[in-house]
Amino acid sequence: MRALLTAVLLAGGLVAPVLVSAQGRGGPPPAPTARASAPIDLTGQWVSLVNEDWRFRMVTPPKGDFASLNLNAEGRASATPGIRRQTSPPASSAGPTAPSA
Repeated sequence: MRALLTAVLLAGGLVAPVLVSAQGRGGPPPAPTARASAPIDLTGQWVSLVNEDWRFRMVTPPKGDFASLNLNAEGRASATPGIRRQTSPPASSAGPTAPSA
């Protein structure tokens, strides 16, 4: 009888923790923080790199400033609305004509 009681208590002692943890008390584990779940650490001191293009990145260039672009005369003329391309009128145009009456 004593052996049976010992076996029941031993089996109960092994099963009880499994049943208690299966009840789901305490809720889910807390979610990891943003810092812990980030793939890399970007904290620290950041500075801008100043190179030969700093004047184009730091300020807005004035209108018509195309120093950083490779433009020919036709490209500059089409980029600047105030500059018109010199075109000759068509050969058949002799000037304004009066409407027919």
